[in-house]
Amino acid sequence: MDKDAAKETIKKPIYRRWWFWLLAFLAFVMIVGPFLPESTTTPSPVVVSSGTGSDTINVDKPTPAPEPEKVVATTSAVKFYQDYTTNNIAAEQKYNGHLVKLTGVISSIGRDILGKAYIVLKGDQYGFKGIQCMLDDSSMAKVAEVSIGDSVTLTGRVKDNVLTNILIDGCLID
Repeated sequence: MDKDAAKETIKKPIYRRWWFWLLAFLAFVMIVGPFLPESTTTPSPVVVSSGTGSDTINVDKPTPAPEPEKVVATTSAVKFYQDYTTNNIAAEQKYNGHLVKLTGVISSIGRDILGKAYIVLKGDQYGFKGIQCMLDDSSMAKVAEVSIGDSVTLTGRVKDNVLTNILIDGCLID
């Protein structure tokens, strides 16, 4: 009886339980997900038929020249961050998905867990909260010329507001 009672009280370590790995996977996806590039699909060709069905011709739609997108706001990083802290919903409606041009002081320069370079601009006077600008590959030469504490102007597309940082993707250093 003592051996049976001892077997019942021994519990598996937490890392050997199925729900632990499920939670670990979900946490990983939630942390890494915002940093993954968005997929783009190309339009499929238009099929033109003469009516008989025997002579089908594929014709690609001509794509019009893209118009240069306009910058929605040109402001300081501190003012931009204050817009999000004052009314997050209004700021998301105004900025998310649009190009912005921000001038601010660099509080951090580095690479994320996927190896993509970024610059964080101070969003408050202490530098704890900020705007994380994920840099475009064409800006790498200019990144080497700046340092923490320098003032810089960046243009990029507002992506999301995550924890203490606002994410801006495809940033170019002006």
